[in-house]
Amino acid sequence: MIEKKIVVFGGLYQGKHEFIRKNYLDQMDSLTVDLAMLQDLHKHYLDGGVDVGEISLFKLLEEMPSDCILFFDSTRWFQDTLLKFDLLHPPFWDWMLGLLSASELRMTLLFCVDELGCGMIPAERQARLFREQHGRWLQWAAAEADHVIRMVAGLSSALK
Repeated sequence: MIEKKIVVFGGLYQGKHEFIRKNYLDQMDSLTVDLAMLQDLHKHYLDGGVDVGEISLFKLLEEMPSDCILFFDSTRWFQDTLLKFDLLHPPFWDWMLGLLSASELRMTLLFCVDELGCGMIPAERQARLFREQHGRWLQWAAAEADHVIRMVAGLSSALK
């Protein structure tokens, strides 16, 4: 069961990871979702499978205590592979949230996201497409979240 969803976003080197570590990860047990886990989830999504016993993330969640944090650090895995695996499409994330909501484990979902909209517009078409899709995904994540926090110069600002 998902207790709450939190999005922390900001530009590069604005203090997101330090804020998350100090305010969340040091307080509770956590599991960081890596790209391989997301790709495994996406494969099951595309195959139409819902047997959570076969999904690597859910196998790891079985070993976690209740009241844990599931940490999605997109700053570590988004840019290079996202368009290839279509991991930014909201229907995939809606499907995943549905599976996580059905879990008996009480968890907080925590997303760490880079803000891409304040820099230069890339000259390469593929990079512009990624940036556009990333912005749409961030809008979806913020709408789904219970709390949205923006980081600038190491300072947090609660937007929601």
